[in-house]
Formats: sequence, structure tokens, C-alpha cells
Amino acid sequence: MRLVLAQLILTAFLWPAALCASDGEPKCPDVYDNQGAIQVQQMQLVGRGCSIRFYNPPMTGESRQWLFNSIGRIGAFISSPGGSNSKNTGVRVFYIIPTEDNYSLSGVGAVHPGSNENSHYKINMGGDVWLMEKKTGKLSAPANCKAMIQDIPGGIKGGFQLDGCKTKLVLDVGWMIGTDPEMNREARSTFRDYYGHYCSVPNIKIFNYTRYDHSLKYNTQGEWARFLSTVIECKNLNIPWLADRPAIDAGSSVAPGTR
Repeated sequence: MRLVLAQLILTAFLWPAALCASDGEPKCPDVYDNQGAIQVQQMQLVGRGCSIRFYNPPMTGESRQWLFNSIGRIGAFISSPGGSNSKNTGVRVFYIIPTEDNYSLSGVGAVHPGSNENSHYKINMGGDVWLMEKKTGKLSAPANCKAMIQDIPGGIKGGFQLDGCKTKLVLDVGWMIGTDPEMNREARSTFRDYYGHYCSVPNIKIFNYTRYDHSLKYNTQGEWARFLSTVIECKNLNIPWLADRPAIDAGSSVAPGTR
């Protein structure tokens, strides 16, 4: 009962308009698994595709839940003891672009006795595989992604920073307490490539909004390439699938972001 209640609270916080499955979404069987240090639940949400939650219940202090879904969203959800969601919960959000619903969860079930076989949950996000160790609850990023994953409390918000993946763009939406950072219409989000180039774009250019919810305006590789071809600030991004995007007017000059 506690798990179900926690999931409903979490769903309402991160996906307020997405409470049930609908036809036409990617295949996404309901999954619940509890192995070692980790509780796992997979469910299909309207407008959010296939979503999975990893939770490592703490003995004391802050807790962190990891949320992955088939539209490329990764959230590190931090809760402090006591108080309300609006003051004691926050989420650090990144998107991996594109995933185009190339998503799957494997490794459900017990670790095989006497071996390390099936010792991790495996989350395929657009061909890149993230590993969640069942025994410890430690998350590992794919080899071709640059990520920092800290224990909590850590020095970075959510204990998570994703700086780039070789064949994907990373969209850094930031951190916010009490609601999704996407819901801050006045903010800007940052695109990053694997080589340290970056650019920022107003949230209103990349998210659709209703009164209580948000969704990406673009989903496929082609849609993102066409959009980014119109953003002068992002002409420096170095991703193979952006190589054929239309050229931007050479008369416009904006210094590319690097770090």
C-alpha cells in the first residue's frame, strides 16, 4: 500500500496530467520488482510513453528516486524528511535526444545464485544502456556518455550531472523544487554535445504547455535537426546527425559556447 501511495504522489508531482495508459503508446508492460536495495516499477503514462521508477529506501535522511522514460527523460528526484512536496522535494532533469521510443528494461528478477548474472537492471535509452546495480542501488552511465553520479547529499543538485553522449544531444533542463523544472516558462534549457559545445534555448521554444503540464515540441531526430537549424546559438553543436541540417545565414554571428 505504501508503494502504491508513493507512486501516486510521485506521478502527480512529475506527470500531473499523465495518470493512465492510452492506446498508441509504445509497448510497456506493467512491472514491479524488488531485489536487493532497489524497488522498481514500470508503467505507461499518457503522453510520457513507458516510464520506470527506481527507489532505494533510505534508513534516514534524504532519499533519491531515479525516473527514466521512453521519450529520453531522466530525472533524479530528491526528497527530504518531513514537510510538503512543494518545499521538501526537487528534481534534476535531463533529456537524451533523440531516443525515438527505442527503450527497454531488462534484468527483472532475482540475481542468479553463485554468479553476477542478472545483477543489474538494464535501461536501454536510444541504444545507450544505463545500469542499476540491484545490491547497492548504484547507477552507472553508458560508456559513451559523460556523467557524474554522486551519493546524496552531494555537491550538485540531485547528485547527477550529464554532460554529453557521443551520438546524442543532452538537454539540461536544470533543478527545481516543488514541480518539474520544465514548468518554468521563463527559464532556459541547455543543449550539450559530447565535445563540450553548448547553447541555451528558452523553454517556451522546446516545450508545449497546458495549465498544469508540459511536453516536448519535438521527438524525432529529423524534428530536432530542423528545429536546431533555426537556432543560431546552437550552430556549434557537433553531432553526426546534425551534419546535414540547413546552413544558417552567415551574416548572423553569435559566439559558440564551449567549455
